[in-house]
Amino acid sequence: MPALFVECHACRQEFPTGVTLNEQGIRGYLNDGVVLRCPHCGVADPYFTSEHRLPRASDSEPPNPFVARTNPLASKSYLSGA
Repeated sequence: MPALFVECHACRQEFPTGVTLNEQGIRGYLNDGVVLRCPHCGVADPYFTSEHRLPRASDSEPPNPFVARTNPLASKSYLSGA
């Protein structure tokens, strides 16, 4: 079964999450801010469902434009309503 990957927020290297897909695929999978540590640079950050994907087929394939490129928890302004 295919494993899901994420792109590190710090070094942009792709790494496996340890989550594998079953016969139903990603439908119904929810991951709200589980902290994962990048094996390349060691940075630990929360990752969300929208950031999980199948690994890129090759280095020449462009990154998924629907994957978040910033850490949504880096700015706390959403808590203050600003």
